[in-house]
Amino acid sequence: MSLSRSDRRERLDRLAAEFALGTSTSRVRRRLSAIATRDRVVADALTDWERRLAVLADAVPPITPPPRVWARITARLGLDASPATP
Repeated sequence: MSLSRSDRRERLDRLAAEFALGTSTSRVRRRLSAIATRDRVVADALTDWERRLAVLADAVPPITPPPRVWARITARLGLDASPATP
């Protein structure tokens, strides 16, 4: 299926938005990424949505999470020897 066809632009836009938001399944993400490597229209749609959302992220002031948050993340990823606390 060619998502770059004009009659499929609405579907491509929805898929690109979900991709950029991170709500796509891993299977859909892999497939769209693969298609984007060979289809400029799909690649542009993904990039467009990533740029739209980046503007929103830039508007949010950065915060530094407490050290306990980083400790739990590293423990859950197996990057730290100390166990994560519930």
